[in-house]
Amino acid sequence: SLEWRTSVPENNTSTKLEYRKHAAILVLTGLADNSPYLLYQLIDEILESILSALRDGKSIIREDTAKLLGKCLIVLRTRNNPHENEKWIERLFKECDSGFNFGSIEYIHSSLLIYHELLSSDNNRLLKPRINEMFRNSIHWKEHKSEIVRLEVYRVFPLFAKFNRKTFVSKYMDTIVKYCLKTLKTMRVNFLNVGDRGAVLTALGDIAFETGHNITPYLNEIIYNICLLYTSDAADDMQC
Repeated sequence: SLEWRTSVPENNTSTKLEYRKHAAILVLTGLADNSPYLLYQLIDEILESILSALRDGKSIIREDTAKLLGKCLIVLRTRNNPHENEKWIERLFKECDSGFNFGSIEYIHSSLLIYHELLSSDNNRLLKPRINEMFRNSIHWKEHKSEIVRLEVYRVFPLFAKFNRKTFVSKYMDTIVKYCLKTLKTMRVNFLNVGDRGAVLTALGDIAFETGHNITPYLNEIIYNICLLYTSDAADDMQC
């Protein structure tokens, strides 16, 4: 699988080669699930080979590669080799900065996918000094023209709450929740980015789960938006 992964040129338009690349990623993911010890013997080579796939032209390949990255990060963290773990965390941050600076949809999306996996990796000690930077970079793309970028931003938001609830509540929660509520209102008034509604509501639900009673000041408006959604669906059914 690793040979397949490294032998397929990135962004190749051949359907057969894309399937081959995708299959290699899925096989390596299965290896990470079922034989992490074997995967660890090849961890450097695997991570090097998947970095470019994180920026593939196909979103499904980017997303499945990110899942493989997440599993590799777990393998790294659970092995008694902090130097190796720190080396790759630093490398991934550099890849994220490069992607954000490059600015294409694929590169921005890949950087957000990496953030998603980093925040899910339980590398709290290594991420803590960078968390403000991660938040600024994430929220910067909240109104991007690409739906796939916006949706990934909404997926990342609750992970800041999961990473450190106290810090999230004191520094980020008000900004994120008020933006989500404002976005829902804009959808109702201007019908702008209505396809994001599910992701916004899911983000609010996940934030509520992670922050507990701290969601109370925003609860009435959240429930109001949910009720409006059901009211709208009921009106559509009656018209049918």
